[in-house]
Amino acid sequence: MNDRDARRAVWVMLGVLLAAAAGAGLQGYALHHDNNFLIFRNAFYNLVAGRDLYAAYPAVQADRFKYSPTFAFLIGPIAVLPIALGLVLWNALNAAALWAAITRLLPPRAALAALMIISLELFGSVQRAQSNALVTALVILAFLAFEAKRGAGAGAAISLGTMIKIFPVAAATLAIFHPRRARFALALGLSLAALIALPLVVTTPETLAAQYHSWRAIEQADALAGLVPDGGYLIGGVMQQLRLWAGVRWPNWPVQLAGTLILLLPLVLRRAHWTDRRFRLRYLASLLIYMVIFNHQAESPSFVVAMTGVSIWYVLSRRGAVDNVLLAFALLLVSIAPSSLTPHDIRVGMVLHYGVKSIPCIVIWLVLQTEMLGLRRVSEAAEVGQLDAAERVAHGR
Repeated sequence: MNDRDARRAVWVMLGVLLAAAAGAGLQGYALHHDNNFLIFRNAFYNLVAGRDLYAAYPAVQADRFKYSPTFAFLIGPIAVLPIALGLVLWNALNAAALWAAITRLLPPRAALAALMIISLELFGSVQRAQSNALVTALVILAFLAFEAKRGAGAGAAISLGTMIKIFPVAAATLAIFHPRRARFALALGLSLAALIALPLVVTTPETLAAQYHSWRAIEQADALAGLVPDGGYLIGGVMQQLRLWAGVRWPNWPVQLAGTLILLLPLVLRRAHWTDRRFRLRYLASLLIYMVIFNHQAESPSFVVAMTGVSIWYVLSRRGAVDNVLLAFALLLVSIAPSSLTPHDIRVGMVLHYGVKSIPCIVIWLVLQTEMLGLRRVSEAAEVGQLDAAERVAHGR
């Protein structure tokens, strides 16, 4: 396929993704008024009314709101719409944001391959009206802002992602490659401060302070919670796999700290490679996978973040039989096994119970780290050169 055909196919993919997002929204509305979207929607009204965002409201929703007060404010323009329309637009925003980020990051053929790899997980995320695709897009946009030497833009993207879900703050490590780190730190701090204060448009300082206190309390409780509660909605990544197979009962933080050190190790040992865009792209892929497999609160829909990292890893190099098997392994266990295509007893008794979605992501992440450390040699894809050319064109150089 030439680049012209690939560009057309990428636009077709946008149509497919938007149609799938709209279909998922209408399906959720027709069947049960998706609970996640109701939580988001109710949070805006609770914020405006001065009610505790993080209290239980069993009469109107089945779970608690766990995002920031800023997210409760930002969802307002969608929350005030009729539920069906708001749900469709919310899903479309997530799908379109990730499509736009991928197509800006990669040349046409690589972007098309990446979108095909993540499409099933993206559909699974919007079926649950989750924000994971939007968060993934913000991390990629932060990377692109750093590549264009726009530290303020990167700071804004990371701040916004952090106000949606806390874990995108890990994208601040992308500043390691940025020559003006102090300026980025200032931009990040100012952006966070502005977003933290943004709900003051509709609430009082005292009430907002109480909301943040409640948010901190619920996050602290979640940090100590079991990784896989009844129902198997949470997938504890590396921590859960250690508990299942090694029988350990360690707290989450030592494992997360070890994962962070492994994530950053190639940056310490191979500093000379920071100038190589392919190295930086591999770090972006590693970061996206890391944010899921070391997140003790990762749900099944969160894996669109990890699979985006897997897709970037895969398209960066000419892949051999082993890599093809790893990708097939990921598609099978991450995207197909947890779906309704798998018999119910197997899906619940094995796939969900053992958190198998995390297994191929952990394996691929370790393989990716060996590539970044230079312990595994790979042959770069033909399009890698086009990545640099596309970057020069995009930035007017």
